[in-house]
Amino acid sequence: MSTDTKNRICIALGLLAALLAQACGVASMQNLAERHEPQGSLQRPPKPHLLVVTASDARPDGTESSIAAGYLVFVPVVPFGKQSWTPERMKPAYSLPADVAAAVAKDLRAAGLFQDVQMSAQAATTGAKNAAAADGAYTLKLDVDRGHWIRYYTTYGLSIAGVALWYLGAPVAYGHNELGFHARLLDPSGATVAEANFYAEASVTESEYQTLPFGTTWGEFHTCFHEIAPQVRAFVANAALQLAGR
Repeated sequence: MSTDTKNRICIALGLLAALLAQACGVASMQNLAERHEPQGSLQRPPKPHLLVVTASDARPDGTESSIAAGYLVFVPVVPFGKQSWTPERMKPAYSLPADVAAAVAKDLRAAGLFQDVQMSAQAATTGAKNAAAADGAYTLKLDVDRGHWIRYYTTYGLSIAGVALWYLGAPVAYGHNELGFHARLLDPSGATVAEANFYAEASVTESEYQTLPFGTTWGEFHTCFHEIAPQVRAFVANAALQLAGR
């Protein structure tokens, strides 16, 4: 077998290993609303009703991922390649904005700030606002503007030979999960009561020996929401106190 043929086989095997590392465990990714365990009630006097409107997607590129640059690591002496993955890329039937809204509604329902917390898949149109006003409901609008796995894929500047280091325990990639959204609370008339931005990120180091690589890395994505949830509670609680004084 010629040297060129051997090199081609090595490159093909290396690329296959890289693709398998990315494909494993995709279906295991759990939703934020499924995994989040809310804290107990804040035991404040409840306002009547809260309607959490399914979050809009305000990410600059929506559900699109940017991954091509990551494969530059197979060019000799290139140490790493940056990729930006969205959850929707890994799980097409999944919607991050809808999941964020469901997780926020679940947490606020447990907080006891309102007599009832419901979700609406309907956008905040005039009709939706009129319906909320008729029910005396407050509305929480969420616009998700950050929701990615920022991944620095690496072969340590060794091109295809660097794949061998993965199997010796060196990380396949470094990076972080990030989650951010803008929240706006509206009273039954549709007037803005309060608004705020929320953001968190969690470090991710990916190993070839993780049983479910994507399940583990997106687990850190859940960590982001776990950090944000108490902040959202405090934001809504403070707004509720202002409303109580009206």
